[in-house]
Amino acid sequence: MRELMIMLTAGLVAVACGDNNHVRPSDANVAIDAAPDTPPDACMPISGRPALAGLTTGDLVIDVTQATNTAPIAVPLDRSVLFVSMNEVEPSPKFGAVICELHDVDVPVLGAPAGVTCSRSDIGTDDPNSTGAIHVHWTVATFSSGVSVQRGEVDTTTTNPSVVTLAPPVNPAHSFVLLGGQLNGGTGWGNNEFVRARLLDSATLDLRTNLMGTHAAWQLVTFEGANVQRGTAALTTTDTTQHVTTTAADPGSLVLTSYSADNVSGIAAAALMLRASMTDATTLSLDRGLGGAGLDVSWEVATLPFEAHSGITTFAVGELSKSVAVMGTTPTNSVALASNQAVLGEASGSTDYAGADLDLLGEAAATLTPTAGGVTIERASGQSTATIAWTVIDFSMDHCAGL
Repeated sequence: MRELMIMLTAGLVAVACGDNNHVRPSDANVAIDAAPDTPPDACMPISGRPALAGLTTGDLVIDVTQATNTAPIAVPLDRSVLFVSMNEVEPSPKFGAVICELHDVDVPVLGAPAGVTCSRSDIGTDDPNSTGAIHVHWTVATFSSGVSVQRGEVDTTTTNPSVVTLAPPVNPAHSFVLLGGQLNGGTGWGNNEFVRARLLDSATLDLRTNLMGTHAAWQLVTFEGANVQRGTAALTTTDTTQHVTTTAADPGSLVLTSYSADNVSGIAAAALMLRASMTDATTLSLDRGLGGAGLDVSWEVATLPFEAHSGITTFAVGELSKSVAVMGTTPTNSVALASNQAVLGEASGSTDYAGADLDLLGEAAATLTPTAGGVTIERASGQSTATIAWTVIDFSMDHCAGL
């Protein structure tokens, strides 16, 4: 039985977008096997700007009786980008690990039409505070020019690390990695669940877990006019904060992190859930609520050729929803995403949760939905505080408009 809950909005948008005179990565923290590009002019000529053809968004629910659900949508895969965020109350990956993919043919899901399919290992829940439902907010942005996408799925159960050869090769200075969650049947979140993704050079993408054991969905997205820097960092078992020096980044730059964790399982979510944000133009701050697990982090900071706004939102105990004002945001043109994508798509931040359920990652996982003039951030569990670092990107506005 499948029950589908989808809200669709679509629009054809002519986008004016640009880029600022951003300095290219050059310091030791930025490991990239490609020669830096010449910095572009403050605004790109209209002939070179990426152009949005349409944006579709929806809310998909996998209920307690389901292991999979599909939102039907047919788009060209090579120039369409899928963004996903999730909220849930599941302390074990058997019920709470979800993988979402944009596809035209999906062999494992019999009868699924082209669309966005999200799946988990098993039906049900092992948490008395959960309805067993997983809520996914998804957005598909399709571009008529200036954007290219490669996508796939790896299985670290058979090959870890999984090294993907990109074809064709990409320009790393314009490219970044998006993860679409993962599929795992374990009883606790640990060293074979958290996925670290790193673009090693123009033709090599490395995805890994600390130990073998998970399926992960990935997209390699290239935006003409983007400026992307990347590197790695490590949090030891005693670290709760790590600062990384970057090349100067513009306000609103998109921050993305993924990481592997070395704990076996049954460790507090406060030690596993990470928040990443730019605390100033050259400082990337990695923060969590509690030590206890070693995290091997890959990070990217991307200045995109669109207007973007970044912020940090804190939830108090008991709070499940926050609405944040973001001037000029229009839901038909925008996407909102969190910086932590190691487990549940672009959905997560940090939390201080160390309660009875221990690895209850849902305390720091949220759906992020653009609204008229803002963004709504919703989590499903509010036993503790949580902090989400987020970015809203408006594909209808020039990057220069936000400077």
